[in-house]
Amino acid sequence: MSTRVKLSSIIEGMEFQSADYPAYLNRTTGEVIPMTDDLVSSAEDGEPVEEHPEWQHDDLRAAREILNDDPKYIALPGQFDIDEFRMMEDFASDVEDETVRGALFSALGGRGSFRRFKDRCMDHGVEKRWYAYRDAQYKALAEEWCRDNDVPYVDDLSSTEKPDGTT
Repeated sequence: MSTRVKLSSIIEGMEFQSADYPAYLNRTTGEVIPMTDDLVSSAEDGEPVEEHPEWQHDDLRAAREILNDDPKYIALPGQFDIDEFRMMEDFASDVEDETVRGALFSALGGRGSFRRFKDRCMDHGVEKRWYAYRDAQYKALAEEWCRDNDVPYVDDLSSTEKPDGTT
């Protein structure tokens, strides 16, 4: 693959894929293809490309190639590779203020923990720090995935903000 993929494209694909349908990288073009229920159904049913809007033609062709195990496509890290719950635990562990740390950890129990955690971050004014930390974790995972899969990439996420949310 001679095309260098933008890290932002890899991360976007990782963030917006569904549990059932991962996103894929086309090693030839560097394009990230998010699979959807509609694309998979249409590809599996063998629906003619012409029966779909023109803007879907390329994605439908890609979906067919992916379903046929075309080696030029590789799945991006999925929800089992991206442990956002662990990220939340690690972030909470690093919070120095005991009250805030306790509130974040208590938000992590039971159903709805992701929403509660984000609400507690807002309540205690650490929301920007959380998202900066989370973004840094996604970036590190994307870089590691690219290296492990021999995918050349360009870091287009230049930021002056550090992983802990400071500048």
